[in-house]
Amino acid sequence: GLEAWPTAFKARCLAEVGAVTAPDMGTSLWNPFGANAFLGRFLAHLSWGAAARDVLDRCVGVQKDALAEPDVLVASSWGAAVALKLLVDRVWTGPTVLLCPGHRRLLSSQDADALVTAFRALPKKTLRRVVLVHGTADATVPIADSRELAADRARLVEVPGGSHGLGAAAA
Repeated sequence: GLEAWPTAFKARCLAEVGAVTAPDMGTSLWNPFGANAFLGRFLAHLSWGAAARDVLDRCVGVQKDALAEPDVLVASSWGAAVALKLLVDRVWTGPTVLLCPGHRRLLSSQDADALVTAFRALPKKTLRRVVLVHGTADATVPIADSRELAADRARLVEVPGGSHGLGAAAA
């Protein structure tokens, strides 16, 4: 995810059942000192759309360099947007679990639309290996974003009452 680190909760939980590779993408929305921080890239480009594209490309580079034939690629929120790009670029075609993909939260509408279109155009063989998981009460990323991606092309698992972290949503 965007503010998650390699030792964050989801990576630690997954490490309990198998080997996990979780490279630090150096992302943050507000901390300008990360290698791929949105604010820092915005200051370099003076355009949010250009900054988001730049961060996405840089994060894809980090993941591409670290991708070493995992059994499954699991990615959450911004990380799931990066995983979408890896799939679209055909860098990764294996089993993929996308948790609450956040591609529409930070990319421009045009860039997010292009990513969705390219994802939905992937071969059925690739899309059969993709599972989207999204909480119905996610207040950070609307479940409609996952429904749009899946739309009869990939499997979507909706977690009733699930928040962005997929746990119970706060009342």
